[in-house]
This record gives sequence, structure tokens and C-alpha cells, in this order.
Amino acid sequence: MHLNESLEIATDAMDSNRTIGVELELHSFDNNQLFHRLHDELNEAGLDTTINLYSHRGGNPNGWHIKNDGTGSEYSIREIVSPPLKSVDMVKQLHLLLFTLHQLSNENKANGGRGFAVNVKCGLHVHHCGKKYLTSRGARNYKKFKYLVQHFVKNEQNFDSMVSESRRHNINSFCRTNAGRLDASIDCLIDDYDYRYAKLNLHSFAGHKTIEIRSHQGTLNFAKIVYWLAFTQALVIRAERKVTRTVSAHQAPMIDYMLASGWGSHYKPAGRVTGGFLPKNEACERLCLYILNRVNHFGVQRSFVLHSRADVEGARITHLEVNAGLALA
Repeated sequence: MHLNESLEIATDAMDSNRTIGVELELHSFDNNQLFHRLHDELNEAGLDTTINLYSHRGGNPNGWHIKNDGTGSEYSIREIVSPPLKSVDMVKQLHLLLFTLHQLSNENKANGGRGFAVNVKCGLHVHHCGKKYLTSRGARNYKKFKYLVQHFVKNEQNFDSMVSESRRHNINSFCRTNAGRLDASIDCLIDDYDYRYAKLNLHSFAGHKTIEIRSHQGTLNFAKIVYWLAFTQALVIRAERKVTRTVSAHQAPMIDYMLASGWGSHYKPAGRVTGGFLPKNEACERLCLYILNRVNHFGVQRSFVLHSRADVEGARITHLEVNAGLALA
């Protein structure tokens, strides 16, 4: 994905006024030395970065921070943590960071090293600003938090369909299912440390006033991260309005999540019995195509039609049949 395309996602498929934070988990077989070189090169490139590989605590409120992951692993997993950034700044800085990281990693490999990598123990964690989940008096808005839990639970399989098998269902102890938390106390979900390791983590609100999504596997792929930022931000925005409670066994189809996220609308061409999904702009079309291809890649069944805006506007209706049903293979 080119930087210009990612900036279109940040402005036309996201709310560009909301802040986001990311945590990129990764490791290096060359251990600390390569991370210190990354720290130096990021600062030389103009990205304010600090480093402390001996502690999981602390950070850089004005810039990026490289630190110990804190979960413990034989692979010496580290985290690269961003400051809170609006979507455009996040995309620009993330692009620079990953370009520098890959350049250094490739150089290291060319000289006999093994560079940077992710493995099954790594995750991509995204923090979305939760200020709108406060009342006008600064108290927790319990109704909105209930909507958020309900919206995630009914779409948890949609989130699972976007990520690798190791992050789905209730397999991973660091991103547990939220299915059994519909009736849990919001204060408990926020204040109790034991509820932290869930796909939708509300405990981050206690310390950072953020809503954390922990579902995604570790990745250093710029495009995947940008699309995931948009996909998860939509959850937080939609849940600020009423979400009807459902049983955890009910899972909404992906097209419902896309409609609820405001990326487009139903469209049925004249003469066709069934319709499909029409993205509202080019950035949303690119995002929705990625989502559906991702769902298809991971083997989710059923299909529906994604209409191309160019073809609809030209009255030449084409469609992409993409497996985007409910049950994972």
C-alpha cells in the first residue's frame, strides 16, 4: 500500500479527529543490539523514539517507545509503542517507522543476521480514545460501555474471521473471548486486572482512558495495520449509539458490520433478484475489498456481492463473489 492510499483510508474511511495508539510486538534473534540500532535510526529519521529494554513500564508521552513486552518469552519479545495520534499522523509516522525497520532488518539479514520477526506469541494491539465513553460530568457512561460489549460480542466472529487461527475463539490466553461477558459489571471489566487479556479489553480505560482491541496477530505489514486501525475504530464509534442486546451465540454477518460502520449501503441493480454492498467512496471500497479478501483467505463460507463504485457509476454492474459467511472452516 502506498502512503497516499493509506492517507485516503485515514481521512475517508476513518474519523480523522480521533486519536489512536498502537503496540507492535516483535522480536529479533540478534536480541538487544538491533533494537538499539533501530532506536538510533528512527531518531535520525526524525521520529522521536526512546528505548528501555529492561522494563515494561514507562514510555514516551510525546513519541514512540521501544520496551520489554513484559509477558515473558524465550524469544525476547519487545514492544514498539506509539503515542496517541490522530489517524493521518499515525499513518505517516507508522509508514516511516516500518520503512526504517524493514530497511534495517534487510541490511542485517544481508550481513548474516536474521533481522526482525514476529511469531505466534506476538500481537498487534490497538488503543482507541475512550473520551466519548464518559458522561458530561466525567463519569463512566455505563450505557455506552454496555453497547460496546454487546456490539463486539455479536461481531466477535467477524473479528475472528480477520485474524489468524491462533487468535480466534478462546485459544489464546492473551486475547480471550468476550462471549461470556454480556452480563458482567462494567466496573468489573474496567477495574479488574484479571479481565485485561480479552480481545476487547476495557481494563485499559482505567489507566489510559482507551479501549483496546487485542485480537490481531503480530504483524509488521503496513497495509494490514492501517486496515485494522479502520476496522477497529468503526467498532468504537458505532457503539456510542444504541446497540441491541443479543445472545452471544448470535453472530452478525460481515456485511452487517460493514453497514453499521457506515462504509456504504445495500445496492440492488435493476433486473437483479439480489443486491449487495456498495461502498460510499474509493477508500471505503479499498477497505471493504481488503476485509472480504481477508475473510476469504481464512476460509469463511457463504458469499455476497461487493459492487464496484466505478462500474455502478458507469452502469456496468460487476461484482466480486467473496466468501464472507458466518462459520469458520
